[in-house]
Amino acid sequence: MLKKSAKEFADSIANLIQLELDAELSKEERKTVIQNNALKERLRNENLSANQREAINKRIENNEIALQKKRDELALKAFKLQKAVSIGQTLIATYEMATKAYKALAGIPIVGPALGTAASISAYALGIKQVRAIAATQFVPSGIAVNT
Repeated sequence: MLKKSAKEFADSIANLIQLELDAELSKEERKTVIQNNALKERLRNENLSANQREAINKRIENNEIALQKKRDELALKAFKLQKAVSIGQTLIATYEMATKAYKALAGIPIVGPALGTAASISAYALGIKQVRAIAATQFVPSGIAVNT
């Protein structure tokens, strides 16, 4: 029960934040397209010197570079969010797994509690290993996640 409600809550929060990030990116992309289209229109319709054309093309390039930086910034935020959610979900699953492991063996006469404790500790160790693997994942601006 705890696992399902906590997971649903974390997923809902993550989805809301992702929607906000997507909206922010969409806004930035629209703004850049509008700016660059106006600049391209000037290039087509105005009698400009070579220096003016070069300056306009440079502004278009700078707008695209700024947009890519914004994309990378928002992708990093989304990555950090997903990483945090994944760690939280793994911790919840670890607790559940350790509890079930203990309960499955604790009822055995005499040795059950010791076996259950050992199984529970093993489950926790596995869960912590998974959390460390998630935590070690690094963001790469190209959108490819790698482990270090």
